[in-house]
Amino acid sequence: MRVLMLAPGTRGDVAPFASLGARMQGAGHDVVIVADAPYAQLVQDACCGFHPVPADLRTVIAPRGTAPAA
Repeated sequence: MRVLMLAPGTRGDVAPFASLGARMQGAGHDVVIVADAPYAQLVQDACCGFHPVPADLRTVIAPRGTAPAA
């Protein structure tokens, strides 16, 4: 089965999907996770395919006047 997971947001939003994706990959499924570019390595370490969100959504959810945390 081919699975596409959408996980925009912070590391705390992406990590659970990466863990689930790793288990699904282990069960023989083809998993791609769409997330913010800074989390590409986290997704790839879980042996899942990665596709970046076209914008950094952390800038949208960050309070005004603050920089997003990596």
